[in-house]
Amino acid sequence: MASISIKGVSKSYGSHPVLKGLDLDVDDGEFVSYLGPSGCGKSTLLYLLGLLDSADEGRIWIGGAEVSGLPDPELTR
Repeated sequence: MASISIKGVSKSYGSHPVLKGLDLDVDDGEFVSYLGPSGCGKSTLLYLLGLLDSADEGRIWIGGAEVSGLPDPELTR
């Protein structure tokens, strides 16, 4: 498993903000649970980490490589 670093990530769908300035560091081999009520951004965070969606703001690194600057997944289909 690789380390994950998230700095200032925000994502909105229309006028509905889902993630607002999220900062998170997960070290290699560390186990993290992300819990919360419906609509708090749990699935959105997984989509961002899986590169199935792109953040509106902020940066994401996986294994030391920045993935937030990769092309928008919708444009590569």
